[in-house]
Amino acid sequence: MALSHNPRRSYFSFGLAGAALVAVCALAATLAYTRPDGERYSLLNHFISELGAVGVLPLAWLFNRGLILAGCC
Repeated sequence: MALSHNPRRSYFSFGLAGAALVAVCALAATLAYTRPDGERYSLLNHFISELGAVGVLPLAWLFNRGLILAGCC
Protein backbone atom coordinates (compact mmCIF):
# COMPACT_ATOMS: atom_id res chain seq x y z
CA MET A 1 0.00 0.00 0.00
CA ALA A 2 1.48 3.32 -1.09
CA LEU A 3 1.31 6.36 1.12
CA SER A 4 -0.58 9.25 -0.42
CA HIS A 5 1.30 12.51 -0.68
CA ASN A 6 -0.52 15.75 0.02
CA PRO A 7 1.61 18.74 -1.03
CA ARG A 8 -0.62 21.20 0.83
CA ARG A 9 0.10 19.45 4.11
CA SER A 10 3.85 19.58 3.40
CA TYR A 11 3.73 23.27 2.51
CA PHE A 12 1.78 24.04 5.65
CA SER A 13 4.29 22.11 7.76
CA PHE A 14 7.28 23.90 6.24
CA GLY A 15 5.60 27.28 6.67
CA LEU A 16 4.77 26.56 10.29
CA ALA A 17 8.32 25.35 10.95
CA GLY A 18 9.75 28.52 9.37
CA ALA A 19 7.54 30.78 11.45
CA ALA A 20 8.42 28.91 14.63
CA LEU A 21 12.12 29.12 13.80
CA VAL A 22 11.94 32.91 13.34
CA ALA A 23 10.04 33.27 16.62
CA VAL A 24 12.51 31.16 18.61
CA CYS A 25 15.62 32.82 17.16
CA ALA A 26 14.22 36.33 17.58
CA LEU A 27 13.17 35.62 21.16
CA ALA A 28 16.60 34.20 22.05
CA ALA A 29 18.36 37.20 20.51
CA THR A 30 15.95 39.62 22.22
CA LEU A 31 16.61 38.13 25.64
CA ALA A 32 20.38 38.25 25.11
CA TYR A 33 20.46 41.79 23.67
CA THR A 34 22.26 44.39 25.73
CA ARG A 35 23.86 47.43 24.16
CA PRO A 36 27.31 48.53 25.32
CA ASP A 37 25.67 51.26 27.41
CA GLY A 38 23.54 48.63 29.21
CA GLU A 39 20.25 49.30 27.42
CA ARG A 40 18.01 46.27 26.83
CA TYR A 41 16.13 45.58 23.59
CA SER A 42 12.62 46.98 23.23
CA LEU A 43 10.31 46.69 20.23
CA LEU A 44 9.25 50.28 20.87
CA ASN A 45 12.76 51.76 20.83
CA HIS A 46 14.81 49.56 18.47
CA PHE A 47 14.65 48.19 14.96
CA ILE A 48 14.49 44.40 14.68
CA SER A 49 17.55 44.50 12.42
CA GLU A 50 19.61 45.50 15.47
CA LEU A 51 19.28 41.91 16.69
CA GLY A 52 21.50 40.83 13.80
CA ALA A 53 24.21 43.43 14.36
CA VAL A 54 27.48 41.54 14.58
CA GLY A 55 29.74 42.95 17.29
CA VAL A 56 26.91 44.30 19.44
CA LEU A 57 25.13 41.06 20.22
CA PRO A 58 26.86 37.74 20.93
CA LEU A 59 23.86 35.83 19.52
CA ALA A 60 23.66 37.82 16.30
CA TRP A 61 24.80 34.72 14.41
CA LEU A 62 21.80 32.79 15.77
CA PHE A 63 19.35 35.47 14.67
CA ASN A 64 20.91 35.83 11.21
CA ARG A 65 21.15 32.11 10.50
CA GLY A 66 17.66 31.55 11.86
CA LEU A 67 16.27 34.04 9.35
CA ILE A 68 18.16 32.37 6.52
CA LEU A 69 16.94 28.89 7.45
CA ALA A 70 13.38 30.12 7.98
CA GLY A 71 13.46 31.70 4.53
CA CYS A 72 14.36 28.31 3.09
CA CYS A 73 11.31 26.81 4.77
